[in-house]
Amino acid sequence: MVNIDDLLNVMGDGNSKDFEEKLDKYMDELKENELMDKTLEFADKLAAGPTIQFALTKQAVLKSLTREPWDSAALESWGQDKARETMDFKEGIKAFKERRQPEFKGK
Repeated sequence: MVNIDDLLNVMGDGNSKDFEEKLDKYMDELKENELMDKTLEFADKLAAGPTIQFALTKQAVLKSLTREPWDSAALESWGQDKARETMDFKEGIKAFKERRQPEFKGK
């Protein structure tokens, strides 16, 4: 079973292929003494990403749990409009065109 925290983590990671299998395998391999290292590694990955988009995604997911589908669609549309206004969005497009890794600033 995948819970909301797991879903939000995969949204931040950007990789949803075979998510449940990947999560099960990862949890089996994760040893207690590796937890802090893995946690910090994941935090660094999130911090280097488009943090505003992560926040908008999390907000949309959590709000859509208690709303009708059309409300969720409107919220998603609003979030995408907000995301397009950010410098991170522009940096992502520019980096894609230049075939390089983006350097997000959280703005």
